[in-house]
Amino acid sequence: MMISVTISMPRLFASFAFVCPMVVFAVPVPLDLSGVKTGPVAVVREGDMAVVRWQDSASRNWSASFNLEPARPLIAAIKVGDKTVVQNAVPIYNAQTGKRRGGFDEFFDFPASHPDGTRSSQGNLRITGARAETLGDRVEISFDGFQMGIFSGSVRYVFYPG
Repeated sequence: MMISVTISMPRLFASFAFVCPMVVFAVPVPLDLSGVKTGPVAVVREGDMAVVRWQDSASRNWSASFNLEPARPLIAAIKVGDKTVVQNAVPIYNAQTGKRRGGFDEFFDFPASHPDGTRSSQGNLRITGARAETLGDRVEISFDGFQMGIFSGSVRYVFYPG
């Protein structure tokens, strides 16, 4: 018994064209470290990651590694010593917005009872850039490229020593 397999060139190219878009080579975004000063919280770039290091009140060493490639999970790892606490985390951002009628500081205002109701939005972070800055003894690291409903901007993580 003989089995023959024939692949025509147009079909081969069509299959290749279908698979190629799935292969994405992500380019890391730039990381601006110009605002980082020497202090109890340090930020460095290690390959395609931004790594924040600090000590807690018990003098244990902590680190948080953030991917700078947009297609990868933002939080690569959070570690205390050699123990990984979080790995490959993709934060989820949700918001409920509505109209207030009793003033912005009115405690018993209930926006859901407004005739327009409330809106739900799911946030999306596709990082386009990152920067870190020392403010006093803390460090803020922010990631640009955040969208949620009518809002856009950046997501910031703040690290305090101790």
